[in-house]
Amino acid sequence: MMRALTLFALIAYATALASAPFRKSDVRGGHGGGVPCAACTIVVADLADALRSVPESDIDREAAKACALLRRFDNGKIEKDCLALWSLFGPTLVRMVSENANPDAICQAMRICTDPKCTLYDDPPPSSSSSAQHEHVPALADRLLSTLTKPITGAEWPWQKLTQHKPFFDADGDTYSTFAELRGSDWRGRDCDDGDATVYPGRRFGTSGALASAPSADNNCNGIPNADEDRLCGSSDARGLIVIGDSASAHFHLNLNLTLSGLVRAAMDELDAPYCSWGTGFMNASDCPLAAQKQSYSSLYERLRKRNRCNHNDFENISVNGARSTGEMHHDINATTRNIITDKPALVVYALVGNDICTPHPDFSHMTSPTEFHEMVTDAMKYLEGLLPKGSHVVLLGLESGGIWDLMADKIHPALQVPYSRVWEYTDCLQVQPCWGWLNPSKEVRENSTALARTLSGVLESIAATESYDNFDILYLPNPEPQIVQDWIASGHDVADLFEWVGGGHPSQIVHDKTADYIWNALLEKRPDFVGPENPNNVEITKMYGKTQQLNPRESTA
Repeated sequence: MMRALTLFALIAYATALASAPFRKSDVRGGHGGGVPCAACTIVVADLADALRSVPESDIDREAAKACALLRRFDNGKIEKDCLALWSLFGPTLVRMVSENANPDAICQAMRICTDPKCTLYDDPPPSSSSSAQHEHVPALADRLLSTLTKPITGAEWPWQKLTQHKPFFDADGDTYSTFAELRGSDWRGRDCDDGDATVYPGRRFGTSGALASAPSADNNCNGIPNADEDRLCGSSDARGLIVIGDSASAHFHLNLNLTLSGLVRAAMDELDAPYCSWGTGFMNASDCPLAAQKQSYSSLYERLRKRNRCNHNDFENISVNGARSTGEMHHDINATTRNIITDKPALVVYALVGNDICTPHPDFSHMTSPTEFHEMVTDAMKYLEGLLPKGSHVVLLGLESGGIWDLMADKIHPALQVPYSRVWEYTDCLQVQPCWGWLNPSKEVRENSTALARTLSGVLESIAATESYDNFDILYLPNPEPQIVQDWIASGHDVADLFEWVGGGHPSQIVHDKTADYIWNALLEKRPDFVGPENPNNVEITKMYGKTQQLNPRESTA
């Protein structure tokens, strides 16, 4: 019950939280309702069965409880807007679900979707009388979305910090947090002292000047007090991990059967699961999507931590849904907060693997050209040169190959119960198609998009071969996705297991684990110096400080 009502009450908010603070463009976007319309259709399809089982007398009370979850934000204003949203949409939703109306009809009746020609199903759209009662809804929706999305400067806009991809809750301003979601410790190491800006993950141990700290303190939050840091870690060549990427490395994910806490957590983590990603995952295997398929120590961070326990808690995931080499990621890479003087070196994986090809625009001109791509990537490397401590390393990961249409077009969407090709046609009508080049019925368009992706990967390979920097060296690795798909199919498995069910081609937990396998093994073979040596003190560290090395409440204790 609570799952269903919370899903509905937060349709607009989950969309805004997942998109607005991280893209400065209008969250509504597109045509005929754009992103909220597409989100409404998917969410209503998922919650309809649960809603039918709820006694009508309980609905308003449970909706109020759902909206109360938003009380902490913007001094309660968003909770009030949520209640107003329910008062407008709730009765129509409940009535039409009980009448077995399809999601198209419901979302159009609520005026979230506005073009009757853009439909997912073949049933006729709602009559004008059924939607007349909501003629005033667009004005309210405009006000709500404006509150959540427009980049107002100053404290009045609650999401200002998130536009910079930094923690929303950060008392000492060191860009690390004790709060998990909202770009907190789900995305980067957990702060062990949020009242001291000189204490944070990744800081080097020192005894004088800017690095001075008390012996009993833990100035880098790795669970080892300064008194033992030098003995156990000083010569271990410890390092952090930084992933700069898009929704693939952020691990875009939604559960098909969300719980109340799961929905809220998904919205506040931008509909991503970075804590289970190939780069910075730290969750227990049993707590990640497709848990039965998840390996232990599957992420790069988990493997670096196992190799050297002094690496504990030292990671940053600067991945943003929709990020590409140009645009906001190019400007917001400064969310990476390594300090060239006071911090340890880092292994950086630059993994913008899809959105230089994937755009909603129905042409090739909006894709990134090789010349522009080279300029943007080399600019990013120059920025990292001024940020990373000496002895760091950078991996440039190649782009994906984009074969999802051939693999998935005829598969049935598990929530919407139509072929994925139909879902992509629907989002194309709304002009919010996530990837015109690859989710396209035209074989020629798909092949030309893949050819451009190969060219851009060649640009990365050339940069790694020809550019050099004082503070880090570079290695290019091809994207392992084509080989993962080929091996999975050859072993007799269902290719649908490799993609998130929502339908944008995002890699599943299986692909995340196999991607980490590939990158880790490639580094051990080609450049073992990128991952550093095994720390001979690991057993002693685990024996002495195993309990304190559980700073993140979601972290594996293995």
